[in-house]
Amino acid sequence: MATNPDPSQSDQPGSSGQDTLSHSSNFSTSNEPSGDAYEPTLEIKSPLLPQISADTNLSLDLDSIISAGNPEMAEVNKRASNVQKLAEENEKLKAELREMSDRLEAAERRRQELNKKTQNLKEPPSE
Repeated sequence: MATNPDPSQSDQPGSSGQDTLSHSSNFSTSNEPSGDAYEPTLEIKSPLLPQISADTNLSLDLDSIISAGNPEMAEVNKRASNVQKLAEENEKLKAELREMSDRLEAAERRRQELNKKTQNLKEPPSE
């Protein structure tokens, strides 16, 4: 049998380089004792993350998140806004109508009082 310099291509069981590669990718050994028993420890690797500058604005608006995902929600929000505006306008008109009704009633009372006064002036008091 020929000597193979690459242990991952070995035909012998237990001596494949794949076992060594799989252990070395996930674990590193601090002390390798003689024999097959060794205590694996997790290897600490920090992932490469992009650098974010300190002046970057990362704030998000909740409405922009909600409206970006659902166009129907934007239409519902628009309708709700329109309904709210109409309700406010309706309340203003009701208040204006109440004020006008109050003024009309006051004007009618004044007219009736004036009619009574004119009738009293036309008819001399009987003694």
